[in-house]
Amino acid sequence: EIDAYRRPVRLAGGVANGASVRAGEVLWSGVVISGDFVFVNRWKWNFSHPTRGEIMVFSTTGIQALMQGTHYIKRMTGLPNETLQIKAPNLLINGEVVTEPPRIGQIARRETVWPGHPAYAGFNPSGTRQVYFPGQSLASEQDSVTLKADEYYAMGDNSFNSYDSRYWGPVPERNLLGPATIVYWPFTSPRFGRIR
Repeated sequence: EIDAYRRPVRLAGGVANGASVRAGEVLWSGVVISGDFVFVNRWKWNFSHPTRGEIMVFSTTGIQALMQGTHYIKRMTGLPNETLQIKAPNLLINGEVVTEPPRIGQIARRETVWPGHPAYAGFNPSGTRQVYFPGQSLASEQDSVTLKADEYYAMGDNSFNSYDSRYWGPVPERNLLGPATIVYWPFTSPRFGRIR
């Protein structure tokens, strides 16, 4: 049996030539990073349906590959009854390229770096090249995932190094807590305020 839930491994790149960095320094992150305190609107999805692009907070209970009893935060990329594919470097929903919201517009793609060793490569916001071993979900351009009526697909903004639905599968609707709307701490952070 193939282990479809392994964590991505960084192989190369991520820092521009000549740039100086310190050990432990964050080289790239999304709109929310570890240690940020966020407000989660637990009421919204009681009165409206979740929409693509929202930053979703969900419980890990019952998602086998994740530590149980905690919460994850990811961008919602797939909605119930949709079919998802990655065709370098675009995310396709029901055969159509996703262009909105812009953060979903380019997703890391899988390519063969060494014979017999495919990896995610392609889009990188810093302009440098990074490569990661992928999970099995959406691992090639021929792969697709069709969500059930009560499932959502979650992906991280840093698609090269995000442990997301490509590794552990869809998020059941019962696990959704609500959209993260505001980073309220630390208030001196450049991320303070509305989450986009």
